[in-house]
Amino acid sequence: MAFDSCGNSIASIVKNTVASELCTYLKTVGDRKVNSTLMQSVDCRDLTCDQSLLSHDASFASIANCAVLDVATGTNVEMSKFSSLCGNVRASLTPTTFTPSSSHSAAATTSSTPSYVAPGATASPAATTIYNTSSSSTVTIVIVVAAAVVMILLGAMFWQRCRQTTTIPSKQLDPRAFVMLDEPPPSTVDSNGTKQPSSPAVSTSLTLLADLKNVDMGALALFRVRRSDVTLIQSYHHRGAQYHIRRAEYLGQAVALTSCRDSHHIPSFVAEMKLLSTLDCPYIVRFVGVWWGTYTSDLTLVTEFMIGGTLREALARSSSTLFFSHTFQLSWQQKLTIARHIVDGLVYLHSLDTKVLRRDLTSHHVLLTVSSPSCSQSHQPSSVVAKLHGFHRSRPVQCDDLTLTAGVGTLVYAAPEVLQGGYYDDRADMFSLGVVLSELDTEEMPYYENLQMSCGGKPPLSNAALSVGIMTGSLEPTFSRDCPAWYVALARDCLQLDPRLRPSASKVAYRMRVQK
Repeated sequence: MAFDSCGNSIASIVKNTVASELCTYLKTVGDRKVNSTLMQSVDCRDLTCDQSLLSHDASFASIANCAVLDVATGTNVEMSKFSSLCGNVRASLTPTTFTPSSSHSAAATTSSTPSYVAPGATASPAATTIYNTSSSSTVTIVIVVAAAVVMILLGAMFWQRCRQTTTIPSKQLDPRAFVMLDEPPPSTVDSNGTKQPSSPAVSTSLTLLADLKNVDMGALALFRVRRSDVTLIQSYHHRGAQYHIRRAEYLGQAVALTSCRDSHHIPSFVAEMKLLSTLDCPYIVRFVGVWWGTYTSDLTLVTEFMIGGTLREALARSSSTLFFSHTFQLSWQQKLTIARHIVDGLVYLHSLDTKVLRRDLTSHHVLLTVSSPSCSQSHQPSSVVAKLHGFHRSRPVQCDDLTLTAGVGTLVYAAPEVLQGGYYDDRADMFSLGVVLSELDTEEMPYYENLQMSCGGKPPLSNAALSVGIMTGSLEPTFSRDCPAWYVALARDCLQLDPRLRPSASKVAYRMRVQK
């Protein structure tokens, strides 16, 4: 194959590789040059670059009679053997020595840094005799000194770890990582006012992402964002028991950075990232990208920033701050708009080839923002937009009826069949929708009259009693007296105890749109 044809074939294979700025071999292989020593010290040790090498292996092998020059050894390497340049570096980080040539003999006797084995090279007994007694003594001394230094460093690290309690020096983290715990997490307070210690979050911040089983980031490599493109605006926008959310800017657009505090939730967090990367709906929070580094605390989901906060927050305050310029209360028309957007999001999820069950539809998982009018509609006010988010409990299904995890989702929003731990499908989401429709009308938490101390001293219901009431139908979400009759009827159809009697998301969407 001609030189230009060979180089062009290689360049066409690697030109669209996402990791081109991270991997050294991608910068020179198009010119038919490569540095095996640099590859072994950088590319072969990096997970992303190593996966890139493996993905290119078959394509490189298909280029017949094509070779690149290894500038480290001065030899030509056939493209069919390109991935072998890593040698055994993938399996072990311990370097092994190679047989020195005449040009390397002097360096071998004066340098204490061992070199890596060149791909395909073997050490012969004759070459071994090049090293004299003085060289052997020097190598022995170097090994002893290096071992002593390593022991001292290990002892210092162990002593430092014993001293460490809640403060994590940033120098222990990967300098390339987008560290989400760059300040000690304070204690949090749960919904019952009980103070929760922050130590679990600190302990998991040092958990290596590579040590977690069933976590594969390979499918997300195409969506990996660069740290240099992200500018942090707000240290903490929201701090929850499991997730932290920060406000930032990415390439000029406002984004939300979500990180997971507990390594036990990392698998479901990664599953949420993968699911979001496949969704494209105006009523689902838009996926922007992901970032990960060495530690689980570095793992970050990047989504669009929703300025209005959650629906629950908007309903809980008498005057919402959706617009920074002025305050307002949600009008009935705005509530209907929010309800329609929620339903449209469910229609999209339930209509996919691989149907997605929302499983925990609540007012906490509905985010609000505003849409700016177009130039031709500049005289009209901005309108509210609702989008679904928080898909860490959602899952795709491939059959109509499944036995899924019992108790998934918040108790007051869960369908009876979910609480019973039996068979359920997308109609369980419709029951949760009925609860949210009631909440939109009353602006109160579902079953609020049963969850607070009454004036007569009647104690609130326990979780067990509340579950029984929902499963038997003795407890139902309430509606205000001035709520439109069609709205109440639609919500109660969604709240039917028998899942077969509940309307589908598409039918609910139609019934809402025929109403003025």
